[in-house]
Amino acid sequence: MTTDRISFQHIEGSSVLIVTHDRGSEFDAGNLTLRSGDGSARWHELAGSGETTPVGPGDTVQLSTDNAYGACVNSGDRIRVVYAPPAGNETVLETWDG
Repeated sequence: MTTDRISFQHIEGSSVLIVTHDRGSEFDAGNLTLRSGDGSARWHELAGSGETTPVGPGDTVQLSTDNAYGACVNSGDRIRVVYAPPAGNETVLETWDG
C-alpha cells in the first residue's frame, strides 16, 4: 500500500502556502479540502478545475488571499488537507504546522 504524501512550501514574505501532492492515491478534486481557522477551500476551487478532476502526484495548488482560500498563511497557522468523500468519513491526509 502506498502512503499518501502532501508537501508544503511556505512563502512567508507573500503569506502564501504552496501545497503539492507528492505521491500516493489519486483523489477527486472536489473531495479534497484545505482548511484552517482562517480559511477553507476545495482543491478544485483553488486549481480552477472540475470537481471530478483527478488530483495526483505532481499536482499543486496555492493558498492565499487572492484565491478561493481567501486568507493569508502565516507562521503559526495550522492547515489541514482533508479527504471527504460524498459518502463516508473525513480523513486528514496531512497537516502543516507553520
